Amino acid sequence: MTEAAKPTVILLFGDDDLALEERLTDLIARMAEPANAEINLSRFSAARLDLDTFETQLRSAPFLAPRRMVVLDLGSLTSRRLDLPERFFHLLEAMPATSVVVALERIDYETLGRRRRGSASADETAQAHAELSPLYRWVRDHPERATAREHRSPRGAAFERWAAERAHRHAAEIEGKAASLLREYTGEDTRLADQELRKLAAYVDGERPINAADLERLTPFHAEADVFAMVDSVGGRDGARAMRT
Repeated sequence: MTEAAKPTVILLFGDDDLALEERLTDLIARMAEPANAEINLSRFSAARLDLDTFETQLRSAPFLAPRRMVVLDLGSLTSRRLDLPERFFHLLEAMPATSVVVALERIDYETLGRRRRGSASADETAQAHAELSPLYRWVRDHPERATAREHRSPRGAAFERWAAERAHRHAAEIEGKAASLLREYTGEDTRLADQELRKLAAYVDGERPINAADLERLTPFHAEADVFAMVDSVGGRDGARAMRT
Protein backbone atom coordinates (compact mmCIF):
# COMPACT_ATOMS: atom_id res chain seq x y z
CA MET A 1 0.00 0.00 0.00
CA THR A 2 1.32 3.43 -0.90
CA GLU A 3 1.63 6.23 1.64
CA ALA A 4 -1.19 8.12 -0.07
CA ALA A 5 -3.51 5.12 0.36
CA LYS A 6 -2.91 4.81 4.10
CA PRO A 7 -5.47 6.33 6.48
CA THR A 8 -4.66 9.82 7.69
CA VAL A 9 -6.95 9.52 10.72
CA ILE A 10 -6.97 6.54 13.09
CA LEU A 11 -9.44 6.42 15.97
CA LEU A 12 -8.58 4.02 18.78
CA PHE A 13 -11.46 3.62 21.21
CA GLY A 14 -12.64 1.35 24.00
CA ASP A 15 -12.25 0.71 27.72
CA ASP A 16 -9.08 -1.40 27.66
CA ASP A 17 -6.43 1.18 28.56
CA LEU A 18 -3.61 -1.33 28.28
CA ALA A 19 -4.57 -2.36 24.74
CA LEU A 20 -5.07 1.26 23.68
CA GLU A 21 -1.65 2.27 24.94
CA GLU A 22 0.07 -0.73 23.40
CA ARG A 23 -1.61 -0.13 20.05
CA LEU A 24 -0.48 3.50 20.10
CA THR A 25 3.07 2.45 21.00
CA ASP A 26 3.06 -0.01 18.10
CA LEU A 27 1.89 2.68 15.65
CA ILE A 28 4.61 5.05 16.84
CA ALA A 29 7.24 2.33 16.46
CA ARG A 30 6.16 1.69 12.87
CA MET A 31 6.24 5.36 11.96
CA ALA A 32 9.98 5.95 12.01
CA GLU A 33 13.31 4.78 13.33
CA PRO A 34 13.49 5.15 17.13
CA ALA A 35 15.94 8.04 16.86
CA ASN A 36 13.48 10.03 14.72
CA ALA A 37 10.19 8.95 16.31
CA GLU A 38 9.92 11.73 18.91
CA ILE A 39 10.91 14.38 16.37
CA ASN A 40 7.94 13.35 14.24
CA LEU A 41 5.49 13.09 17.13
CA SER A 42 3.17 15.70 18.66
CA ARG A 43 0.59 15.25 21.38
CA PHE A 44 -2.60 17.22 22.05
CA SER A 45 -5.55 17.07 24.41
CA ALA A 46 -9.05 17.82 23.12
CA ALA A 47 -9.79 19.63 26.38
CA ARG A 48 -7.06 22.22 25.62
CA LEU A 49 -6.83 22.08 21.84
CA ASP A 50 -5.07 25.01 20.18
CA LEU A 51 -6.22 24.67 16.57
CA ASP A 52 -3.51 26.97 15.19
CA THR A 53 -0.75 24.81 16.69
CA PHE A 54 -2.65 21.67 15.69
CA GLU A 55 -2.79 22.86 12.07
CA THR A 56 0.92 23.72 12.08
CA GLN A 57 1.80 20.20 13.22
CA LEU A 58 -0.49 18.61 10.63
CA ARG A 59 1.09 20.57 7.81
CA SER A 60 4.70 20.12 8.93
CA ALA A 61 6.84 17.82 6.81
CA PRO A 62 8.22 14.70 8.51
CA PHE A 63 11.93 14.59 9.32
CA LEU A 64 13.81 11.58 7.90
CA ALA A 65 10.62 9.53 7.97
CA PRO A 66 7.72 8.89 5.56
CA ARG A 67 5.13 10.33 7.95
CA ARG A 68 4.68 12.33 11.13
CA MET A 69 2.09 11.59 13.81
CA VAL A 70 -0.22 13.83 15.80
CA VAL A 71 -1.75 12.10 18.83
CA LEU A 72 -5.02 13.55 20.12
CA ASP A 73 -6.37 12.46 23.50
CA LEU A 74 -10.15 12.88 23.45
CA GLY A 75 -10.54 11.83 27.08
CA SER A 76 -13.37 9.68 28.39
CA LEU A 77 -16.72 9.55 26.65
CA THR A 78 -19.48 9.54 29.26
CA SER A 79 -23.04 10.79 28.93
CA ARG A 80 -22.11 14.23 27.59
CA ARG A 81 -21.62 14.81 23.87
CA LEU A 82 -18.06 15.67 22.86
CA ASP A 83 -17.88 19.05 21.11
CA LEU A 84 -15.31 19.67 18.38
CA PRO A 85 -15.35 22.80 16.18
CA GLU A 86 -16.04 22.62 12.45
CA ARG A 87 -12.56 23.90 11.73
CA PHE A 88 -11.14 20.75 13.32
CA PHE A 89 -12.87 18.56 10.72
CA HIS A 90 -11.85 20.89 7.87
CA LEU A 91 -8.24 20.40 8.97
CA LEU A 92 -8.64 16.63 8.91
CA GLU A 93 -10.00 16.79 5.37
CA ALA A 94 -7.19 19.06 4.14
CA MET A 95 -4.23 17.46 5.92
CA PRO A 96 -1.42 16.02 3.76
CA ALA A 97 -0.89 12.28 3.36
CA THR A 98 2.49 12.66 5.09
CA SER A 99 0.71 13.23 8.43
CA VAL A 100 -1.52 10.95 10.47
CA VAL A 101 -3.78 11.79 13.38
CA VAL A 102 -4.21 9.07 16.00
CA ALA A 103 -7.10 9.88 18.34
CA LEU A 104 -7.69 8.05 21.62
CA GLU A 105 -11.22 7.86 22.99
CA ARG A 106 -12.02 5.99 26.20
CA ILE A 107 -15.52 4.56 26.32
CA ASP A 108 -17.74 3.95 29.34
CA TYR A 109 -19.79 1.05 28.00
CA GLU A 110 -22.07 1.03 31.04
CA THR A 111 -23.04 4.61 30.22
CA LEU A 112 -23.77 3.67 26.62
CA GLY A 113 -25.86 0.74 27.84
CA ARG A 114 -27.89 2.97 30.14
CA ARG A 115 -28.37 5.37 27.24
CA ARG A 116 -30.11 2.47 25.51
CA ARG A 117 -32.00 1.57 28.71
CA GLY A 118 -30.33 -1.70 29.39
CA SER A 119 -27.95 -4.14 27.79
CA ALA A 120 -27.29 -2.89 24.28
CA SER A 121 -26.38 -4.89 21.19
CA ALA A 122 -23.21 -4.09 19.25
CA ASP A 123 -25.20 -2.05 16.72
CA GLU A 124 -27.01 -0.13 19.47
CA THR A 125 -23.73 0.55 21.25
CA ALA A 126 -22.21 1.86 18.02
CA GLN A 127 -25.23 4.09 17.49
CA ALA A 128 -24.98 5.48 21.03
CA HIS A 129 -21.26 6.06 20.45
CA ALA A 130 -22.00 7.93 17.22
CA GLU A 131 -24.52 10.14 19.02
CA LEU A 132 -21.91 11.24 21.56
CA SER A 133 -18.76 11.33 19.44
CA PRO A 134 -18.58 13.57 16.35
CA LEU A 135 -15.15 12.18 15.46
CA TYR A 136 -16.48 8.61 15.49
CA ARG A 137 -19.22 9.72 13.08
CA TRP A 138 -16.68 11.51 10.88
CA VAL A 139 -14.43 8.44 10.72
CA ARG A 140 -17.42 6.26 9.87
CA ASP A 141 -18.41 8.64 7.07
CA HIS A 142 -14.88 8.93 5.60
CA PRO A 143 -13.68 5.32 5.12
CA GLU A 144 -11.38 6.40 2.28
CA ARG A 145 -9.16 8.34 4.67
CA ALA A 146 -10.01 7.17 8.19
CA THR A 147 -10.32 3.99 10.22
CA ALA A 148 -11.48 3.07 13.73
CA ARG A 149 -10.27 0.24 15.95
CA GLU A 150 -12.10 -0.85 19.09
CA HIS A 151 -10.22 -2.20 22.11
CA ARG A 152 -12.76 -3.51 24.58
CA SER A 153 -11.76 -5.12 27.86
CA PRO A 154 -12.23 -8.90 27.92
CA ARG A 155 -14.86 -10.12 30.37
CA GLY A 156 -15.59 -13.45 32.00
CA ALA A 157 -14.13 -16.45 30.19
CA ALA A 158 -12.61 -14.11 27.58
CA PHE A 159 -10.54 -12.49 30.33
CA GLU A 160 -9.25 -15.87 31.46
CA ARG A 161 -8.20 -16.68 27.89
CA TRP A 162 -6.54 -13.27 27.70
CA ALA A 163 -4.68 -14.03 30.95
CA ALA A 164 -3.32 -17.29 29.49
CA GLU A 165 -2.17 -15.53 26.33
CA ARG A 166 -0.65 -12.69 28.33
CA ALA A 167 1.20 -15.12 30.58
CA HIS A 168 2.80 -16.62 27.46
CA ARG A 169 4.05 -13.15 26.52
CA HIS A 170 5.86 -13.11 29.85
CA ALA A 171 7.32 -16.59 29.23
CA ALA A 172 4.98 -18.28 31.68
CA GLU A 173 1.90 -20.47 31.84
CA ILE A 174 -1.08 -20.05 34.16
CA GLU A 175 -3.49 -22.70 35.36
CA GLY A 176 -7.20 -22.23 34.70
CA LYS A 177 -8.10 -21.83 38.37
CA ALA A 178 -5.37 -19.21 38.77
CA ALA A 179 -6.64 -17.29 35.74
CA SER A 180 -10.13 -17.30 37.24
CA LEU A 181 -8.74 -16.06 40.56
CA LEU A 182 -6.76 -13.34 38.78
CA ARG A 183 -9.98 -12.16 37.17
CA GLU A 184 -11.65 -11.85 40.57
CA TYR A 185 -8.66 -10.26 42.30
CA THR A 186 -8.12 -7.58 39.65
CA GLY A 187 -11.74 -6.89 38.72
CA GLU A 188 -10.88 -7.70 35.08
CA ASP A 189 -8.55 -4.68 34.90
CA THR A 190 -6.09 -5.69 32.16
CA ARG A 191 -3.40 -3.19 33.15
CA LEU A 192 -3.43 -4.36 36.77
CA ALA A 193 -3.63 -8.00 35.73
CA ASP A 194 -0.64 -7.59 33.43
CA GLN A 195 1.41 -6.11 36.27
CA GLU A 196 0.50 -9.07 38.45
CA LEU A 197 1.31 -11.55 35.68
CA ARG A 198 4.76 -10.00 35.24
CA LYS A 199 5.39 -10.44 38.96
CA LEU A 200 4.02 -13.98 39.04
CA ALA A 201 6.02 -14.98 35.94
CA ALA A 202 9.20 -13.77 37.62
CA TYR A 203 8.25 -15.66 40.77
CA VAL A 204 7.79 -19.08 39.12
CA ASP A 205 10.74 -18.35 36.79
CA GLY A 206 9.64 -20.87 34.16
CA GLU A 207 9.89 -23.81 36.55
CA ARG A 208 6.12 -24.49 36.62
CA PRO A 209 2.79 -22.90 35.71
CA ILE A 210 1.38 -20.11 37.88
CA ASN A 211 -1.16 -21.66 40.23
CA ALA A 212 -3.91 -20.41 42.54
CA ALA A 213 -1.63 -20.62 45.59
CA ASP A 214 0.77 -18.17 43.90
CA LEU A 215 -2.10 -15.73 43.40
CA GLU A 216 -3.20 -16.01 47.01
CA ARG A 217 0.37 -15.52 48.19
CA LEU A 218 1.44 -12.62 45.98
CA THR A 219 -1.57 -10.80 44.54
CA PRO A 220 -3.65 -8.45 46.73
CA PHE A 221 -7.37 -8.13 46.13
CA HIS A 222 -8.00 -4.97 44.09
CA ALA A 223 -11.49 -5.39 42.64
CA GLU A 224 -14.05 -2.87 43.80
CA ALA A 225 -17.33 -4.09 45.26
CA ASP A 226 -20.23 -3.61 42.85
CA VAL A 227 -23.49 -3.41 44.76
CA PHE A 228 -25.52 -3.56 41.54
CA ALA A 229 -23.78 -6.76 40.45
CA MET A 230 -24.45 -8.21 43.89
CA VAL A 231 -28.16 -7.34 43.72
CA ASP A 232 -28.39 -8.83 40.22
CA SER A 233 -26.73 -12.00 41.48
CA VAL A 234 -29.12 -12.30 44.40
CA GLY A 235 -32.10 -11.68 42.11
CA GLY A 236 -30.80 -14.33 39.72
CA ARG A 237 -30.26 -16.79 42.59
CA ASP A 238 -26.52 -16.94 41.85
CA GLY A 239 -25.38 -17.30 45.44
CA ALA A 240 -21.72 -18.01 44.67
CA ARG A 241 -21.34 -14.84 42.56
CA ALA A 242 -23.25 -12.77 45.14
CA MET A 243 -20.89 -13.93 47.90
CA ARG A 244 -17.80 -13.16 45.80
CA THR A 245 -19.13 -9.67 45.01
